[in-house]
Amino acid sequence: TAADIISCIAEKLGLEAPNELELAEVVQNASGEECKERRLGPSEYPVALQLLWPQEDTHCFSLRKRLGPPTTSHLDPTLDAQLLRDQFLRFLCFQPRDREYPDLCQLPDLTERTLLENLRARFSRGYIYTYVGSILIAVNPFKFYPIYNPKYVGLYQNRRLGDLPPHIFAVADAAYHAMLRGRSSQCIVISGESGSGKTESTNLLLHHLTALSQKGSYGRGVEQTILSAGPVLEAFGNAKTKHNNNSSRFGKFIQVNYRENGMVHGAVVQKYLLEKSRIVSHAKNERNYHVFYYLLAGASDAEKRELHLTAPEDYHYLNQSQCYKVEGTDEAFEYMRLTQSMEMVGFSADKRKKLIRVLSAVLHLGNIEFSKKSTYHSDEAVQVKNPDVLSLIASLLGVKEETLNSALTTKRAKAPGETVVISYKMPEAIATRDAMAKCLYGALFDWIVMQVNHSLLSAKDFREHRGNSIGVLDIFGFEDFGDHNSFEQFCINFANEHLQNYFNQHVFKYEQEEYQKEGIQWKNIDFTDNTLCLSLIEGRPHGLLCLLNDQCNFSGATNAMLLQKFQNQHKTNQFYEVPQKRENAFLIKHYAGKVKYQIRDFKEKNVDLMRPDVVMVLKSSSVALVRELVGADPVAVFRWAILRAFFRSYYAFQRSSRARTNGNIKRSLTYKGNESPASRQTTSPRRPLSAVNTSPGNIGSRTSMYGVESFLGANEARVLERANQILVKNRHTRTRSRVDKGLKNLQSVKTVVGRTQQQPHRTGRKQPPTVTAQFQVSLHHLMEALGQANPFFVRCIKSNADKVPCMFDETVILQQLRYTGMLETVRIRQAGYSVRLPSEEFIQRYRVLLPRGLLSSRNDIRDFLLRMNLDRNNYQMGKTKVFLRESEKLKLDENLHLEILRRIITVQRYIRVWFLRRKFLQLRSTVIRLQAYSRGHLLRRQLAQQKMQHEAATVIQRAWRSYLNSRWFVQLRHRVVPFQGACRGYLVRNRIKMQQREESVEKFRTSRSRGSDSRLSNGRLSSRELKTQRSIDSEENSGVNDDSENDNPVFEGSTGTASPPVSPVPRAPLAREESTFRDKTALIHMLSTSEASNLQIRSREPSKMPIRKCLSEIA
Repeated sequence: TAADIISCIAEKLGLEAPNELELAEVVQNASGEECKERRLGPSEYPVALQLLWPQEDTHCFSLRKRLGPPTTSHLDPTLDAQLLRDQFLRFLCFQPRDREYPDLCQLPDLTERTLLENLRARFSRGYIYTYVGSILIAVNPFKFYPIYNPKYVGLYQNRRLGDLPPHIFAVADAAYHAMLRGRSSQCIVISGESGSGKTESTNLLLHHLTALSQKGSYGRGVEQTILSAGPVLEAFGNAKTKHNNNSSRFGKFIQVNYRENGMVHGAVVQKYLLEKSRIVSHAKNERNYHVFYYLLAGASDAEKRELHLTAPEDYHYLNQSQCYKVEGTDEAFEYMRLTQSMEMVGFSADKRKKLIRVLSAVLHLGNIEFSKKSTYHSDEAVQVKNPDVLSLIASLLGVKEETLNSALTTKRAKAPGETVVISYKMPEAIATRDAMAKCLYGALFDWIVMQVNHSLLSAKDFREHRGNSIGVLDIFGFEDFGDHNSFEQFCINFANEHLQNYFNQHVFKYEQEEYQKEGIQWKNIDFTDNTLCLSLIEGRPHGLLCLLNDQCNFSGATNAMLLQKFQNQHKTNQFYEVPQKRENAFLIKHYAGKVKYQIRDFKEKNVDLMRPDVVMVLKSSSVALVRELVGADPVAVFRWAILRAFFRSYYAFQRSSRARTNGNIKRSLTYKGNESPASRQTTSPRRPLSAVNTSPGNIGSRTSMYGVESFLGANEARVLERANQILVKNRHTRTRSRVDKGLKNLQSVKTVVGRTQQQPHRTGRKQPPTVTAQFQVSLHHLMEALGQANPFFVRCIKSNADKVPCMFDETVILQQLRYTGMLETVRIRQAGYSVRLPSEEFIQRYRVLLPRGLLSSRNDIRDFLLRMNLDRNNYQMGKTKVFLRESEKLKLDENLHLEILRRIITVQRYIRVWFLRRKFLQLRSTVIRLQAYSRGHLLRRQLAQQKMQHEAATVIQRAWRSYLNSRWFVQLRHRVVPFQGACRGYLVRNRIKMQQREESVEKFRTSRSRGSDSRLSNGRLSSRELKTQRSIDSEENSGVNDDSENDNPVFEGSTGTASPPVSPVPRAPLAREESTFRDKTALIHMLSTSEASNLQIRSREPSKMPIRKCLSEIA
């Protein structure tokens, strides 16, 4: 804010008492002298004001000491000052007479001179927009101002008219929010002369409307399509004229449909009266349509070679005026921009290629020249002089050269029983050629508009839109080319008469009729009414258009006869005049002045028929787009296309099936087992049919197993490939919220055609409707659409006739202000009541200010208005409505705003108390829970510490016991290991000795048994031997080792005869935890005896003893 900036500056510069400083907005003149200033309040935003300054260095901020209190009287300090920059000046106590006013209704002295001077002053400061109430005046500076960037888009969003300086964005925002508040459709009517900036204003309005719909989310489909449709339509429908470098040669009404939430739901573009004559001829210093120059400058080299495109000087339709360039326009860049816009609108690459072929064919048509076949004067039959150009056109359009040549040079007339071929004369052949070019381009433009409408069509919007909408009308401006006005200017000015009548009715007629109906005090204001002029043009049955259409129904009628009828019927009409000198022309007094129209070609241009022979040639074209262009009904064309595609597919599959049946399938590979080609061939997007090598030369290759031409013809293969592409596309396409941008179903085609084309009612006659009949119907539908909507008017003013930047031509501007009735408009806006509210709506809107129990009677409302201290001259009470001027409405709105703020503050106070109370309760509850959690946590931590100490003590005890046991075990092991080694050694040696003893005993027994046996057999055994044998046998029977009792025998020494064991068992090591011994005394005795000692093994009861005790005893 200004206060923040002052504090910052004072801090930086070390100034004292920043409260005594203030900022002022200063305006300087060319010499640098201060001529005007405005003091800023502390809550205003200087940066926001700086964004609104013009480029010239005439504005600055001045920091100075405060001179006194601000001079504002009605502004409340709580209001946002940024919204009231111009309202600030409106409520100043002192207003200098040399200042400019953003609203012409604020002029203290209303005259033509003050009105013009106010516009001049604002124009010199860079303010090209001025209000007249809710009407916007836009003066075209022929220069770009940086006031349309996204900052301004955001600045003017959700603002009332008058809150900020006048701007085209403010009108768009007002229409948008009026639609949302009132749930009713709105329209913005842009009118003005040719070259006044209507097209640019339309683009800016659409840009802001789409920005409001997007809510900061850019890139949505419908909004981007609406913005992209503009460059496409301008390229094909705009051209350079004497008065305008980008003149719209057709009218368009763009109706943007919205949902209830304010988001764009779809849009419709309706076109009016394309100027076809510009295709074949145009005046000096003018050009043909932009798209031809874009194409020749931006097409690639390959496209130029394919289409035989050269420079514009080489084409008859482009070199007539010797004007090829537009200053400041890069044709190549515009072509690239056009291509990108068409792609975003929905034109595929194939469609764009076909479209360019038609455009090049139109260009080459103009280069066809004719010559006489014979030198005889009586023979005027013609032939094509340059057949190479004819052949090129035939190839571009996909027709036969012979049939095209015949259609351009001859015509067929049907006689009873025969058909007569008549050769054209030179003028007729040229007219046929030009008619073909105009027809092709006109049909192409209609097709483009239909494609644009289809891309703007919503998915479920097949029926008429019944929601809210905002329509933007950009129609051709009023034109007067002096002595060169023709049929096109007549139709254009007729449309402008309708718009002026619509403006008069809403601004003057309806408003004053409402004042009289409500019975308020009012003095009628005279205005120029053009109703009689419209009756002259379209009145029935003798209006100019009716006479023109009647003459077109007679083949023998001429333009001279038409002019004679005009004069006979309307020579006494005050709006019709006959030229003073004798010429084939007539004059009409339009609201903008007298205009002279040349009657030449009126009848031909009104009929605008193409020769039937030419139509038949184009219908026989091999290019689907060309056939579609000349089709009488797009719905029928689409149905026929579906039917033709069905039968082609049917016969393609039938031929492929017949080929399989006849065994003509060629397979280069065999498949194993049950594997079939279908199981290997896939239609996945990873390997589409188009990527497969299906050329005839590769039938025997490995890729033929995936191809189709190996067993199908080329046509059938293409059909299947196309079917596969459709399958792949459908498989990977998600359901979208909008219809696909290609014409996919019959219902969408019907909807688009119904919205694009508005055909007049057919009569019983066979003649097709004339141009004026179609134009009247379209204007009738347009006026109906405008009549059902709440209008906003934008009056575009041309600053000068020479297109010089920043030049203010008083004569040109004053003339426009006069014929548009701007002075009367300002006067009725000043004296009238711009706010007209029914009593119920008034109470509903200001119920916050009204006392409780107030009824909707006139007395109650009058008492309320008196209580609000309003100026009695600025409001009146009608029978059913309350009439207010804008100033009084602003006062009521300010009071309403303050009262709402007061109540909001009260509600906020209670809500803050409730929030603080709830916060306190939550905080207290949280603290209590935290305390409980803290106490529990402390106790749990104390218990955990005690538990940890107990576990630590247990661990220490266990470790100490383990240490003691480990130390004893180490000592024991240190002492036992040598003893174990000795024991093991002893046992091993003893085992070996026992084995040796057993072997010796066995040998002894063997030898003894042999001797005893021999002696026994001889009876020689002695008594000693017998005794010894018996003792041995008794020992064996007694058993030296009883295995059933114990596996560990105990040895005991004896003095008797040695008796070794029969089968000794290996001893277990003494290192085991527990060893069993039979008798410890026997073991000690065994260790003490010598090897020769007698050992006696006896079996005893096992005695188990721990090793520690056993070893201690042994030790």
